Parts: sequence; structure tokens; C-alpha cells
Amino acid sequence: MQLRRSIFDALQNTADTDFGLGGDIDRITLSSPASKLDDNVVASLYLYRFGINPALRNQPALPDRNDATLFHSPPLPLKLHFLFTPMLDEESTNLLLLGRVLQHMHDEPVITTLNGEPIDDSHGGADMMLRRTPEELEPEALSGLWSAFNSSLRLAAFFKLETIAIASGLPPRRQPRAQLVTPVVGLMERQP
Repeated sequence: MQLRRSIFDALQNTADTDFGLGGDIDRITLSSPASKLDDNVVASLYLYRFGINPALRNQPALPDRNDATLFHSPPLPLKLHFLFTPMLDEESTNLLLLGRVLQHMHDEPVITTLNGEPIDDSHGGADMMLRRTPEELEPEALSGLWSAFNSSLRLAAFFKLETIAIASGLPPRRQPRAQLVTPVVGLMERQP
């Protein structure tokens, strides 16, 4: 997962601070911060919720770039919501860890490659980048989340990653392009 990789790299390359990662990306777990974790875990990056991006939900069929008679079903546009929780015993180090992750998200708010490859635009149905932004949770939602974990409230940050375009598994359909006819109203000079 590129989000975990970028957070790991930012923490690993922080000058004058050792967060105890020891070059091991698995010390940032993808498990819930409330689950039984190994003692060597430094932080949890947990997908706690996802949703559909309503602005991109009802796109029309997307034309194929190579064949004007082929149309692709639009991708499923998702928003992913992550909880980042420092898991160290030393709270001052947890604060530094959280601060560095927030700084990283602010400095690099977009992801443009996945595994070294540019992000695909899913036949024009999505951006060629993923945006990651910090989120604030209302106190009721925050309390409800930690109650669902059956755990006491911990220092944490929330992030949204959007828009993840899940390409349709359907084959492209063949259909003629619709022609748009626009009526013109007004006077126009005739050309000789």
C-alpha cells in the first residue's frame, strides 16, 4: 500500500529522530490499534471506513481512446478513511511521530504513482492522482469509534484518501457516439 510506504519513508528519513522502525515497514501495521499487536509495532494505519465519492458516482459511459465505437463502464469512485495511531509507550515520542506524519501529509498531499507506475485515469473516469487530506472527527464520532474498538481514547490522526477508481470488470460495449446538435438563434451573414 502506497500510503503506508510514504508514511514509512517519511518517518524513516526524519533527521535527528529515531522512531524505532529499524528499516521494517511492518512496524507500521494495517491492523486495528485495538487488536493485540506485537511489541515491536510503532504505529497502526487502519482503514476504518470507506465511502463512494458522490460527485463521480453517476458518470456516463467512457469512450475508448483507440476505438470511437467502444465505451467502458465508469469506475467505482471510492473514498478511503484511515486512522493513524502511534503505538509507542513514550507519549512524547508518540507526539513527535504524529506531528511528523501530519507534516508529511501537508507537504505531500497527493500520490501520483503506485509501485513506481503512474496512476491510471481509468479511461478518463478519474484523476491521475490520489489526494490525501487530514480529517477532523466530531467528538461523538470519535468517541463512538473508540467505543466500537472497546478501547480507551488514544492520540490519533484521521486521513481521507480519494478518489480510488476501481475499474469496472465489464467488457467495453459497442455503441455509436451520440451527435449533439445545437440550434443557433440569431442573424447570420451569408458568405458569398
